[in-house]
Amino acid sequence: MPTQTREQLIAAVEAVIRPGGPDSAKITANDVRTAFGILIDEVLARSTQESTTSVLEFVFATDFGEQVRATIGNRQAGSYRLAATQNTTSINFVVNGNPTAAPINVQSGDELTVTVTRQSTTSGAIVTLESLGNNIP
Repeated sequence: MPTQTREQLIAAVEAVIRPGGPDSAKITANDVRTAFGILIDEVLARSTQESTTSVLEFVFATDFGEQVRATIGNRQAGSYRLAATQNTTSINFVVNGNPTAAPINVQSGDELTVTVTRQSTTSGAIVTLESLGNNIP
């Protein structure tokens, strides 16, 4: 999620580079430095926000069972929504022995069990969970 829109960034940079308006002819090195600082701060803000997004993908191969258990690590702790499925008719989630529905909240050390019913028993299945952006980095 950007902290500023494209238009807001352009206006902020123009205000620094052309403080006297569009006809301003004097641009100092400090003006350019300040303008680049605005852009760099925005890039850093965006990359920090994006780095907290996690994806948990459970792949059930053709010759694999219908259930997967995973212990959640520090980088996976957070809240997840069901993002995508492939070849499933139903999916059940259990956290530490307690059935739950999406959004799923898990902490470090929790055991997440995912059980699927496949549309086709001769094909693999995939369940993808995507963080809601509030995961612990």
